[in-house]
Amino acid sequence: MNIKQIFKQLIPSPLDYAYHIGFCDKSKVKYNTIEWYDNVSWVDTSKYDSEGWFADPFFLSIDKDRIMIFAEEYVYREGKGRLVKMTIDRNANKLIDVETILSLPTHLSYPAIFRDGNKIYVYPENSQSGALKIYEYDSHHSKLVNPVVLIDKPLLDSQLVKINEDYYIFAVENIEGWWEETQTLKIYRSKQLMGPYEEIQIIKNSKNEERGAGLIEDFIRPAQCCEGRYGRETILYKLLFDGVCFKEEEIGRILPNEKRKYGAVLHTYNTMGDLVVIDGYADKYPVLSKVYKKIRGIKQ
Repeated sequence: MNIKQIFKQLIPSPLDYAYHIGFCDKSKVKYNTIEWYDNVSWVDTSKYDSEGWFADPFFLSIDKDRIMIFAEEYVYREGKGRLVKMTIDRNANKLIDVETILSLPTHLSYPAIFRDGNKIYVYPENSQSGALKIYEYDSHHSKLVNPVVLIDKPLLDSQLVKINEDYYIFAVENIEGWWEETQTLKIYRSKQLMGPYEEIQIIKNSKNEERGAGLIEDFIRPAQCCEGRYGRETILYKLLFDGVCFKEEEIGRILPNEKRKYGAVLHTYNTMGDLVVIDGYADKYPVLSKVYKKIRGIKQ
């Protein structure tokens, strides 16, 4: 731990924040309204809150007693994220175990899952490494192994899907700046899961609304609205595909409720069966944060 990280722990910043993971019955999720947010049940992670926070949840499995997800764990003392498997008591909605499945010198997040028969692969966001890699999940040791470079570019929050006999990756590229990178969606195609992938299409958006926000299922692509704030809400796009080119048609938005617990942003949305998993956000010191941002002229 360096001096800067030590001081950061000892002296809280008015901009400190934390993400939290919540579940909701899929039938209670409503588009374009904030009322549905009251149906979210937030996971009790209090045992781990002093160490960091959890975000970017992806379902691994569900049974009557437990839910297992892959997620990012942001670790305060390291100043970066690592990938973990979280085991949640479904009845108590409480985190009961955390296992690190991948930790690197560079920041890791967004552990997106691709299932191929009995095999499970994870292709996380690791743009600091300069490439998009895919790992095989070793369930016996709870580790991600055998990395393969899919695309040698610093891609953010990629989405991999198989359509007919081809594999497609939807992603935005990490470029200089903060908002620009969320406006241009790049689409890649390969005949094989492990590549090589070629860029086949670009979709340009006048708004910052193309960064991935979860898995593509049934031609529905979740994306982050980053207009004015990173990951403010989730957009659901219907993918229209003629066999050559894709088009996007917005079908609705999953809105957080800023007046409710962890309702400042919502930037990950995934489903399995009848359940939805999201991540919500809250300032750690909301009053101090509000005053500080007003003084500094920082947009919410």
